[in-house]
Amino acid sequence: MSARRAGWWRWAPLLVLLVALLPRVVSLGSFVTADEPTWLERSVWFVSGVAQGDAGLLWRSVYGDTIGAPASALPGLLPMPLPLVGFGTTAFVTSALAGGPAPGQHAYSDTIVLLGQTAWFTALLTSLAVTIAYWLLIPLWGRRAALLAALALALDPYFVGLSRVAGVDALLGAFMLLAALALVRATVAQGRQRSWSLLLAGACAALALLTKTPALFLWPFAAVVAAYGALVAPARGRWLLMVLAVMLIALVVGLGVLLLAWPNPAQAFETLVGAVGAGVTQAHEGGSYAFGTPGRDLDASFYAWVLGLRATPWTLVGLALTAIAGLVSMRRWREPRVGAVLLLTVYLAGFWIMMTLGAKKQDRYILPALLALDVLAAWGWWAVLRWIARRVPRLRLAARRWVLGLSLALLFLTTLVWLPWHPYYLAVYNPLLGGSRTAAWAYAVGWGEGLDQAADYLAATHADPADVVVASHMAQALGAEFPGFVVPLTTDTQYVTDYIVLYYADALRNVPEPWVIDRFRSHQPAHIAWIDGMPYAGVYANPDLPARLISRRAPDLSHPLDVSFGPAIACVGYDLADSTVAVGQPLTLTLYWACRGAIGEDYRVFAHLVDEQGRTWGQWDNAPLAGRFATTLWQSGMVLRDEAVVPTDAAPAGAYSLHVGLIKSRNGKRLSTQGTGGGADHFTIGPITVR
Repeated sequence: MSARRAGWWRWAPLLVLLVALLPRVVSLGSFVTADEPTWLERSVWFVSGVAQGDAGLLWRSVYGDTIGAPASALPGLLPMPLPLVGFGTTAFVTSALAGGPAPGQHAYSDTIVLLGQTAWFTALLTSLAVTIAYWLLIPLWGRRAALLAALALALDPYFVGLSRVAGVDALLGAFMLLAALALVRATVAQGRQRSWSLLLAGACAALALLTKTPALFLWPFAAVVAAYGALVAPARGRWLLMVLAVMLIALVVGLGVLLLAWPNPAQAFETLVGAVGAGVTQAHEGGSYAFGTPGRDLDASFYAWVLGLRATPWTLVGLALTAIAGLVSMRRWREPRVGAVLLLTVYLAGFWIMMTLGAKKQDRYILPALLALDVLAAWGWWAVLRWIARRVPRLRLAARRWVLGLSLALLFLTTLVWLPWHPYYLAVYNPLLGGSRTAAWAYAVGWGEGLDQAADYLAATHADPADVVVASHMAQALGAEFPGFVVPLTTDTQYVTDYIVLYYADALRNVPEPWVIDRFRSHQPAHIAWIDGMPYAGVYANPDLPARLISRRAPDLSHPLDVSFGPAIACVGYDLADSTVAVGQPLTLTLYWACRGAIGEDYRVFAHLVDEQGRTWGQWDNAPLAGRFATTLWQSGMVLRDEAVVPTDAAPAGAYSLHVGLIKSRNGKRLSTQGTGGGADHFTIGPITVR
């Protein structure tokens, strides 16, 4: 190789890094995926707990919290330390550099900004992983094939999309691929290179285990690599001992850090085992949809469809070429190049089978296999085109450059097809298999894409979007993108909000309930969020809301008050239809409640008709808004219009007053009051005359 060419190749790692990094970091935080707010809040709690030595905050990152924001997801799962530390530290550092509020003290509407900053952790690590993968592949396939494989990884749209979010799947895929490639590289390396490769494999395996439990697959795969290496390596016994020792140390270190990161390792282990068991035996908690049928479970063919739909046309054709070249070369299985293909095929198939055996399936869970598919496809392109070039006289002398140039041209041509989809790389599907339409038939597509469009529509159609109340099953993600109030969509909340945003991936699974979905399917949406001609989210005006029940401001009240029930709840006034009623005529009382902070418990409202001797002659006891909006769903800044109807059937004619207050739902204990008109555990409205 000439000095000039050697100088160019020195810049190849930088080229790979830049190609990987650019699509991953441009306009991060454009939209929010379903799990990101949960990862952010739990990472902040974990890092804060470690910094403050507060065990309560650490366990809060496990069991979640519904206070102060739409309800957290994934309660009781053990989040892994690496993403918790990485996301949490990144959030604190980037917030300090940007001069913004510290994580945990920010308004929920600032979550999307924090997530955009936090996603740098995923984007940077995955970009570095692609660059290291290039270095690991050079001894196996040479510089040109390694460069082609690295750029295929860098420009995989699904990998790019998952690398742009604060989530664990891209990190897991990157660490697992590096561990697998390092193990394979160790089969051909000698001396220090072999030792460094094994150490890198062990380190990446431990990091993968600290990211997500499917990384446990790496240990049986290491046994396969060890067996293969024993067949081709000259010092079989030493090779086996080295592989087993390194991977055993990695397992002990990974599990040790994983469990010792928590105040009670035994409890952490129990939680971990329970979460793994649930993933194996229990399907997705949000219902199922497959092959055009709601309620149909995802079967063994699911991940085959996912790999085909998530692969690019370049990768799919390259896989076919790999199959052809691999069959032709199989008799040379002891050679490093062919052996690497064989071992990566085992890695891909083994991980695919392991994930298929689990009951809980998601398309992003198969990413480690998809990355191996990209690498194998690159080898297929390289091997077949090089075979052709060597047999064409005009191309023979420059076969390597010709093959690399054509392969890269086809790869970049494929990239130009999906790159304009920015930022919706998660919505890119293989056009050779029918693209988005086939994907929407095969399974419920969407992980939050399109909610940003719904939020933009709501903001654009209201002079004061902060005063708009929306219910959605994707409450956390939508709440991070919309300045108004966003609450979880349930069978009750659907009746009290201004709008309902249906995420159609949830609707296909009949989430939250089939009859809730059917209710809105019969109405025309005010707006639909489209991506690639497919509907992702629909905005529906509430058809059964005669008057607004929740807003940021109370109307002009005939009887303003300021009675506090602790720091988070106050009654700011009431309207009484008539203070004089006939016997048997109910009293209609409209109360206005203000939420001034997080509420961690459900309360009920009582309004009792009491005579001058303190005897009760009629009473109303109910959860707020006719039982449809529990106090744990209230958000700071809300003013709620709550109607109470107090019967007077048993009351003789005379003078009365109304005693109004709150009681705890779990034990019936009344809350004490403070402020004008307040008593020990209620405030009084009166006089009331019954005649």
